Amino acid sequence: DFHFPAMVYRGVFKAGMHLPGDTVTWGGSLWHCDEPTEDKPGEVGSKGWTLAAKRGTNGKPGRNGIDKTAPVKLS
Repeated sequence: DFHFPAMVYRGVFKAGMHLPGDTVTWGGSLWHCDEPTEDKPGEVGSKGWTLAAKRGTNGKPGRNGIDKTAPVKLS
């Protein structure tokens, strides 16, 4: 086997073996795999994952989709 260290986005986390360099989204956050693991990122006792980008908070709700913000004009 040949392993080249690079970040590879694997999509939403799926159970199975993950290798160093794999990145996945889980719980709204982006996780980076540091060592071979089958653990789920972010769970208590989980090993092999580092939080790369934490999920933010939700914004204020709009007014039933009718907010009237002027569009941005590009010249």
